[in-house]
Amino acid sequence: MRSLAVPAYPKRLSLLTLVFGIVVFLWLTPEDSVWLVSVLGAGLALILAAHGLFKWSAGRVFPARVWFPGAVLLGAAVGAGATVMTMLLMLMKTSLHNHLYPDYSIGVMGGIVQRIIPWTAAGALVGLAAALILSIRLSNS
Repeated sequence: MRSLAVPAYPKRLSLLTLVFGIVVFLWLTPEDSVWLVSVLGAGLALILAAHGLFKWSAGRVFPARVWFPGAVLLGAAVGAGATVMTMLLMLMKTSLHNHLYPDYSIGVMGGIVQRIIPWTAAGALVGLAAALILSIRLSNS
């Protein structure tokens, strides 16, 4: 396996973050949807991880012994972060709406918290898959 050079901070990431913020703003108006808030939570975790990766690693070159396990750990962090961001979005929407019944009940929020281990494992597997794909692409170039 070869070293991996992290490219410079992509300008499209800022545009993607702005579009994502608009989508979250539009999401605040319809009624509760657990699958949609889960997708938005995972997207928010992914965007935050991308910003962090490019902020601290842009322009650096990492040997394979560092970037390969780093990709798996970053995937696990995104998976765990998806749970946390989903919970934060649920709490935000519930606190902004003044309904007799909350948008997301305590049972639904507890169900999301219970998914932290499977979502972390899924994120680690996605990170492993990305690392394997990158290693194949780097060895062919």
